[in-house]
Amino acid sequence: MFRIALVPFVAILLTLDVTPTHAQLSLCAAGKDKCVSQEAAAILKCYGKNDKTGLQPADLATCIQKAKAKFDGGADPTKSCFAKLEAKYPGECLTTSDTTSLESTVDTFVADAYCKLHPTDQSATCSKLVFITSTTYATGNLNGLAAADAACQTQASAAGLPGVYKAWLSTTTTSAASRLTHSTHPYRLVDGTQVASDWTDLTDGTIAAPIDKTELGATVAMEFVWTDTNTDGSAAAYDCLGWMSSSASNLAGAGDSTNTNQMWTNRGVYYCDGSLFGSTPRALYCFQQ
Repeated sequence: MFRIALVPFVAILLTLDVTPTHAQLSLCAAGKDKCVSQEAAAILKCYGKNDKTGLQPADLATCIQKAKAKFDGGADPTKSCFAKLEAKYPGECLTTSDTTSLESTVDTFVADAYCKLHPTDQSATCSKLVFITSTTYATGNLNGLAAADAACQTQASAAGLPGVYKAWLSTTTTSAASRLTHSTHPYRLVDGTQVASDWTDLTDGTIAAPIDKTELGATVAMEFVWTDTNTDGSAAAYDCLGWMSSSASNLAGAGDSTNTNQMWTNRGVYYCDGSLFGSTPRALYCFQQ
């Protein structure tokens, strides 16, 4: 009889022990689901307002930033949606360190949704900008990949182009494909001309239009471009010793900005001192990430 009475008592204790933790986990997770959905909805509402009333670009950017600040806390991360939930349910679910990665995921989701709803939109939201640098480089000594990326960013920022930019550039050990974002949106020149419909199209061997517009929109008649990159984004065989050499004893692969076939990125191999073809300086291709 004692054994019979003990069974329901133990069951009650187990229920009391499990239920509070389970309830807190569910409440915290549900709250974070709501945080994410509210941010996505708020950003789409900004776009909807823009469609309806035609906001100025700065006003649209402000609207989106306010929506994001409610999620990530803006200048004060302790006011982020996740941080508030974690203060209420300490140690029960995701941490505030997840905020940045999840916000990036939300941004990608919202952009994809918006662009599917606006198939003719050619703005930076639904495109990745591509340009050939107005600045050229007499030799293959670019001070490495990081410096080449910085050069792209500097020229883009000076021209007022949005976003982050990297050079379409490889070394023999690090490919452009491994360094650059593989966009699901079209790649366009700064004048709106489509170069490729997405990363897969960009790297299939041909492009729809030559990358012959600078960050300022000027047309380049013909320019060699340092790349060391094959059409699929993989690294080619010569890179001016990691883009650190200006010697005629070293070689690097270069493309031709007038071409849309494989030669746009892989025309041939040239001396790193730039001496071939009358010491013509080479430019860089820059891609928005």
